[in-house]
Amino acid sequence: MAMVEVNLNIMDWGMAIFRSAWWRQLLGIALAVGLITCPSCRRSNVSLRIYNEGSIAIRQLTVRFPEDEVEFGDVGRAAFSSYRAVTHGVGPYASFRFALTDAPIKQYVADFVGWKPIKGVAFTYRVRVEAGRSQPFLNVLAVVRDR
Repeated sequence: MAMVEVNLNIMDWGMAIFRSAWWRQLLGIALAVGLITCPSCRRSNVSLRIYNEGSIAIRQLTVRFPEDEVEFGDVGRAAFSSYRAVTHGVGPYASFRFALTDAPIKQYVADFVGWKPIKGVAFTYRVRVEAGRSQPFLNVLAVVRDR
């Protein structure tokens, strides 16, 4: 019988703590600190554009990062695309899907292990299509931090 009384007292004590105002304040502070310090929880206002330095137009370009996929559409030769938002940031490398003629080309990164976004808010990927072993290759010549 004493065991039951102890369990009830512990439960009453736990409910009293849960109902108290300081507990809710502490929980709110912990949640705020967690959201502020958690990099994967934050959303960024980063943008990316593409500059095609090559002499071949790139059609239906999509850039893929670990957590984002951004469509750029067609990027003419020696031309800039418009900026596009990248929610989780721009990194030093990415996967690509694009077309030069009617055949789609998929150029994937083997893995994104160790990938981290670059600090900054606006970037330009300077790219050029080059001959590859089995298919054309979209080479990132430089990642330029615009802002």
